[in-house]
Amino acid sequence: MYKLIISLVILIGTASNGYSQQELVGKPAPELQLGAGFNGIDHKQVSLKKALGKVVMIEFWATWCGPCVGAFGHINELVNKFRGKEVVFISISLDKGADADQKIRNILKIRPLNSMVVKDADGFPTKKAYNISSIPVTILIDKTGRIFQITNPNSVNEELLNSMLTGKSSEPSVPVKKMVENTETVKNVVPAQGNLHNPAFSLTIEENNTVAGSSSWYRQPDGKAGANNLSTLSFISWIYGVSADYLVALDSLPEKRWNLQALYAPGFNDTILTLLQQIVPHSIGVQVTRGKKMMDVYVLTCPDGIKPGTKCTFNKSAVQEGESHSGSSEGFITVTRQPVKSIIEILGAEAGIIMVDQTGFEGLYDFILDFTRGNLSSFINSLKECGLILTKEQRETDVLLIRNVNF
Repeated sequence: MYKLIISLVILIGTASNGYSQQELVGKPAPELQLGAGFNGIDHKQVSLKKALGKVVMIEFWATWCGPCVGAFGHINELVNKFRGKEVVFISISLDKGADADQKIRNILKIRPLNSMVVKDADGFPTKKAYNISSIPVTILIDKTGRIFQITNPNSVNEELLNSMLTGKSSEPSVPVKKMVENTETVKNVVPAQGNLHNPAFSLTIEENNTVAGSSSWYRQPDGKAGANNLSTLSFISWIYGVSADYLVALDSLPEKRWNLQALYAPGFNDTILTLLQQIVPHSIGVQVTRGKKMMDVYVLTCPDGIKPGTKCTFNKSAVQEGESHSGSSEGFITVTRQPVKSIIEILGAEAGIIMVDQTGFEGLYDFILDFTRGNLSSFINSLKECGLILTKEQRETDVLLIRNVNF
């Protein structure tokens, strides 16, 4: 298996506070400090002290995190299976800003969540207590109040929770990434304030030997980006932020699937994809150039104005300054404080089509869309609920030309 690791010190290094996640496992779970409750939940009544003697599953999430919202369905299934049993499900939002509560309510209208939904208190004391550096992440707490496992929501299943209820589960653990043999390691270091033990940028690219399984990708404002089980074309599509329809393969491309993990200073969130565009193609054996081609495109208009919908919300951001977020997962898209052009790029990449903006809207917008992935009619109909209309046309379009450097 091929594996590339790059560590690049380019900014002041960041430091973690308190225990690492590995050190937290087996220790008493820190009490929750919460700032608001949703779905009729009184956040003051949500505490680990009251849950002592029960198994607790805590998920940290945010409205801008596509994989987080994509896990709602799985969490709901677990909530329903363990209803009436000694298992407590708590979902803690890490959203911030004056409009955070409204964004959470908007998400819950489109994608309901049946756990106790609450928000971290001001200053994120709960996030800090659990040393949360990326989401989604799930904390499992045993009946004695100790942290049993730190994982992701989709890895928690009925068998695991039942074993924790009966006390037959194995020793507390955290996920361990298997080391891969035949590893090629490359390190580039630029002198700067920081250190090699805690670089401001690190990147790992490796082949995925998994034959089957779903694909996922994310880019988070706290300094993490990643992809899992992407084909070569999907990999290029993701890092360039365009639909696969914009990609023209001039040769037979490597029939491989890829994983990527990037850690970087939060200030690089807006430029991390540009950096990946410079590194990734060569690392996976392709060359990417720009060209033009006559292609089918979908023109987006809003002839009768924005409307409220059950599967779509599209509103000018109440706060026009601050962080911008976006995420997508399995037919769910959420965007905060971004221009329509950026929203169009995200939509096109998720739906697998080329989209052109002719709405005339300016400024920054919040957007949520729920549709059946792989079903273009569902995508178009969900957009129509917001008053957004897609019309198919043929236009000369900018594309990316991809060559296999080993062909």
